[in-house]
Amino acid sequence: MKIQAAEMQANFPKCATIPSTEESFIILFAEDWRAPCLASFINGVLPTNTKHARKLKKTMKRYFVDGSTLYRKGFNGEPLKCLGESEAQQVMQEVHAGECGEHQEMKRLYRQLLSVGYYWPTMKNDAHNFVRKCHTCKVHANLSHKPPTLLQDMRTPWLFHTWGLDLIGTIHPPSDGYIWILTATEYFTKWVEAVPLRKATRAATANFIREYIVCRFGISYKIVTDNGTLFVNRQVGSTLSVYGIKHRRSTPYYPQGNGQAKATNKILLRILSKMVYEYEGGWSVHLPDALWAYHTSPRSATGFSPYSLVYGSDAISPVEITIPTARVSAVNDLEWETKSCSDWRLLELEALDEKRAEAERTVLYHKNVAQAYNRTVKPRSFKQGDLVLKVMEHIRRQVSGPSKFAPQWEGPFTVKEVYSSDYYRLVSVKEGTLTDPINGKWLKPY
Repeated sequence: MKIQAAEMQANFPKCATIPSTEESFIILFAEDWRAPCLASFINGVLPTNTKHARKLKKTMKRYFVDGSTLYRKGFNGEPLKCLGESEAQQVMQEVHAGECGEHQEMKRLYRQLLSVGYYWPTMKNDAHNFVRKCHTCKVHANLSHKPPTLLQDMRTPWLFHTWGLDLIGTIHPPSDGYIWILTATEYFTKWVEAVPLRKATRAATANFIREYIVCRFGISYKIVTDNGTLFVNRQVGSTLSVYGIKHRRSTPYYPQGNGQAKATNKILLRILSKMVYEYEGGWSVHLPDALWAYHTSPRSATGFSPYSLVYGSDAISPVEITIPTARVSAVNDLEWETKSCSDWRLLELEALDEKRAEAERTVLYHKNVAQAYNRTVKPRSFKQGDLVLKVMEHIRRQVSGPSKFAPQWEGPFTVKEVYSSDYYRLVSVKEGTLTDPINGKWLKPY
């Protein structure tokens, strides 16, 4: 013991008191993971605890010392310099984000650190955390194309229960001064109401709801719109409040939130474009004809035309006047008795329930489609106080960005308000400004 004490005093001449070997091992290990190996290689110091000493000896077989520097033997025998915590952070910063760093992902960073000749025990986990916290990597990360939430079931319990409103425009060239089309689509029958507008005003929207929806089809339960000022304002809110109609809003740059109205717009514009191309006159002149064509054509979602689901019979089309069909010929050839007309109409009305039931069965098919869609969902939700990044506005608007090197994400932002239907209001961490509502599809954790 005297010899060992003399050796320790010689090795540590400046220490006033020398702790036990076990205490030295614990202190050194807490300060630097390399210390126990270095102490053992250089000074022959081992823990007094037999289990710890045996573990350290086994570990030392994979290491060697050159001067006062500890190295680990790589799998191919190459020497890997062992680094402490501060050196490890410095090396990761240089390899990942230095002048020659490519901001590689975690696995590649880990492999590159090994290939250049460095090692520390927590290197893989540290590389993962370092990349995960890199702001540059976050704002330039790829977009996630997997939906964050389940597909919403938009089936309605009765006719004219739900309407989706949307605005098409501005339309060029104008037609008789009209540059907008305000549309409303009924969710079950797919019936559409549309009016051309010279000015898209709040008063025009409120009047459209009263005149074209309430006065024609009764009071609906719910109206779905985006968050545009044309729909979210005092006049529209007052009109909806008078009739007790609920207002559900989707978020900007996320047309799927009001998907039924957006789908109708595409079909209506396609019909209009063909009519304008083939016939003379501006598009506003052909809008009623386009609506008629839409109403009398079977829709894939239901299997029936909107006209037949609303009125219980098919409309008489112009071609039936040119080349009479059986029903037109029967009326022309003889005067129908009142009773015969009544019986015929009753049969049509009885068939209407069957049509609507069949349309409901078709909707069930779309429910199966929704289930398949939901299997692709990657759940992603946030709560108040979470830090998030949001997709750059030019990407959400599907327009060209300021440059080829512009980031795809911006932020960070703090989640300020959480609403149903997976949309949020954010506050900029730097500026403290409140943003417009945004769908969770465009967000990711910071």
